[in-house]
Amino acid sequence: MLAEYKAWYDQYRRDMGDQWKETDWLFIAECGAQIYPGTVYTWVHKVCDAAGLPHRTVHSLRHTNITMQIAAGVPLVTVAGRAGHARTSTTTDIYSHFLKSSDKTAAEKLEQMFE
Repeated sequence: MLAEYKAWYDQYRRDMGDQWKETDWLFIAECGAQIYPGTVYTWVHKVCDAAGLPHRTVHSLRHTNITMQIAAGVPLVTVAGRAGHARTSTTTDIYSHFLKSSDKTAAEKLEQMFE
């Protein structure tokens, strides 16, 4: 999806010609200018409304995404890289509460296998 967005972005930038505001922003207003920070907040709320979900912040969605990756067994190195963490220790420090509960669940399942 990002590759498609980048292709659209590059074409849009060319189409705007000299009206383009020279920035390197990923998400942009009409002429390439920076969007207002509240715009993303509004987008997320519209998506939540459309999906029938309670309102969430982008930050809470990030935490949910990372937690779900860990729960699904995605290797921690991969999770950390996708989260933009330079070290896995950053990920483990932030998500240690979830990793501990996940470890307890794993121990219980292992114990059940030997019963």
